[in-house]
Amino acid sequence: MRIAVDKAELNGRPPVIEGAVCDALRIQEHWYQGQLNDPCNVVYLKLSGTWYRLYFDHGLIFWRDGDEPPEQFEAPEIEAIYKYVDLGKKLGVEGRKLTSGIIAAAHGGNSVSLTFENGISVEFYCSFKDETGWIAA
Repeated sequence: MRIAVDKAELNGRPPVIEGAVCDALRIQEHWYQGQLNDPCNVVYLKLSGTWYRLYFDHGLIFWRDGDEPPEQFEAPEIEAIYKYVDLGKKLGVEGRKLTSGIIAAAHGGNSVSLTFENGISVEFYCSFKDETGWIAA
């Protein structure tokens, strides 16, 4: 089973999630001049040994596979730092199977929601104004 797509703008193919185990879930944050500018710049998801990269551009959702997350890095020429949050550990979803995924129009743009076997859900979103975020429940 692939992640269900419901009226969203999508570039690339979402991964097959049926029986997939979450090995890792990391979010790249973009910090500008010492302040969090983009809390969900890129999402890196490792499912059953394969890395996937999820990112947004003005609401458009992009899926790519095979890209491992880089290390945290600084870009002093643009006064930026790219930090990582280990969301898999923070939410307790590492080692858990995905039970569902939905891509939908939401938050004035588009979103990707993932639900794990332990009942934890996380939604990543981007508005058409290019404002990103994530919500866990």
